[in-house]
Amino acid sequence: LLAMWPASRFASPALGGGWAGRWSAAVAGPCAHQTLALARRGLASASARHWSLRRPFQQRNARRDDRHVERMSPLVPASAEPHLQAWLTSWDVAEQPARAGIVLLRPDVWDMPLRPDIIHRCVLSQQAARRNVRGAGKRRGDVRGGGRKPRPQKGSGRSRQGSIRAPHYRGGGVAHPRMAHEWAFSLPRKVVSHGVRVALSDKYRRGALLGGGETELE
Repeated sequence: LLAMWPASRFASPALGGGWAGRWSAAVAGPCAHQTLALARRGLASASARHWSLRRPFQQRNARRDDRHVERMSPLVPASAEPHLQAWLTSWDVAEQPARAGIVLLRPDVWDMPLRPDIIHRCVLSQQAARRNVRGAGKRRGDVRGGGRKPRPQKGSGRSRQGSIRAPHYRGGGVAHPRMAHEWAFSLPRKVVSHGVRVALSDKYRRGALLGGGETELE
C-alpha cells in the first residue's frame, strides 16, 4: 500500500527526509538478498520451474529444492512381472527336505517395497494391545462402607467430614490410585493389510521364506 503512494507524502523536514524510503529499503533488503541467493544457486520460484524437472516425491517448496528429501516408496509392486517364483520344499523326509518344485506368488503381496513407517505402526499397535495395568487401587467410592456422615455438619466444634472412607482416614480409599487403562488402539484395515504384505515381501527379499507343500500332521 505504501509503494502505491509517492514518497513525498511521507517526507518531513523535521525528520531530515522521508522515512518511507528508509522503511522500504529496510523491508525490501532481506527479500532482495534472499532472491539473489536463490538466483545464484539456480533456484527459481515454484511457478517458474516446470514440474517435469523436479525430483519425484518432492514438495512444492522452492527453498527445499536444493537438497533431496527422501520420500517413502509408493505401495506398488517393485517389479512389473505378473508372478514371482519361489522354491517349494517337501518336508516328507525331515532329515533331507527336498525341493518339490516352483510356486508362483502374487507380486502385490510378495514384492512390495519396504515401508518402515507402516511396520512401525503395526508393531506399536500390537505392543499397545498387550499392555495392561495390574494392581489397580481403590478410590473412596470403591471401598466398602463410609456411606453415613460420621457426625453432624455443625455444633460439634470439630471439622466437617462426610465419610470415614476419605483418603485421609485410616482404611479409606486412595486419593489418586493406579487405575486400569486400555492402551489398545485400532489401525485402519488397509494399514494392517499393507503391513502384512510389506513384512512378507521383506521375508521373500531376504531369502527367509520357506514354501512347504501339503503335509499331514499326526
